[in-house]
Amino acid sequence: MRKKLIYIRDWNQLPPVLTVQEVAMLMQTNEQVIRKYAREKLIPAVKFGKSWRFEKNALREYMEGGKALEIA
Repeated sequence: MRKKLIYIRDWNQLPPVLTVQEVAMLMQTNEQVIRKYAREKLIPAVKFGKSWRFEKNALREYMEGGKALEIA
């Protein structure tokens, strides 16, 4: 199955909470890298059960080079 790329024209198009897969596509990397960065607190994330979740506004701030907010 081929992955669908996410092209962001407007951050408002994204849901308020993103999954590992969505963030990996958004950042053009693989899911293992995103999980590693989340574990090491290199990107703003929260562990929800066995999976990671990423708050859209905190991730946007991180990606735009601002100070990443800790949401956990």
